Amino acid sequence: MGYDLFVDYSFSTLLALIALAFTAGFIDSIVGGGGFIQLPALLVNFPNTDLPTLMGTNKIAGFSGTSVAAYQYAKRIKFNYKLLFFISFFTLIFSLFRSENGELYSFRIIKANHPRHLNCDGDLHVHQERFGINSQN
Repeated sequence: MGYDLFVDYSFSTLLALIALAFTAGFIDSIVGGGGFIQLPALLVNFPNTDLPTLMGTNKIAGFSGTSVAAYQYAKRIKFNYKLLFFISFFTLIFSLFRSENGELYSFRIIKANHPRHLNCDGDLHVHQERFGINSQN
């Protein structure tokens, strides 16, 4: 089965997805949460695609961008390795659980609740006065 990106999707759809992916990557590299931009774009543009496929696509794109951002940060800052290990360990455990049980979550439930998640994330960033400010300075 052949697959040609420019035949299967319109130029405007691809351009919109590229712009949203760029915006998501930019935001993700600074404060995180780029998936809140990219996942809705995927859900809207590919409504007939299986949800685990879209979520996996979003995760791989996010992982790629996060890896580059983490490398850049690692060159400039000193990590608290005890905290990093603790957080990474539990993130790994719950990520494995989530990826193994991805079929349990229906497209309808995620699509209906996504605006609520966006609201909560936006409130967190907007209403915390010192968000992103290093308290040691």
